[in-house]
Amino acid sequence: MVLLLAILALGFAVGPLVSAASATEESEQVEVTEEEGETFEGIEPAVIVESEGGPEIEPAWTFRYLVPTFLVLMLLGVGVTVLRWIRMRSKYKIVE
Repeated sequence: MVLLLAILALGFAVGPLVSAASATEESEQVEVTEEEGETFEGIEPAVIVESEGGPEIEPAWTFRYLVPTFLVLMLLGVGVTVLRWIRMRSKYKIVE
């Protein structure tokens, strides 16, 4: 039971840190609203920027490796706790 509580506390402590780290690494997207060939008071734009899909952003290494590792460790802890509980339950009998 203590192991389960420790794993849950660790998950709640690390979860916001991982989401904050992944949120800061996102690049800022700039939206271009000018049409090609549109002029502003008779002046042509120096550079015409065409909007494409943009580069694909990969998640941070912490999100790719640490999150699955913590999930596996949490599931392993829950499994061990359940097995120990079943073993203890079968070892002792309630006498009425």
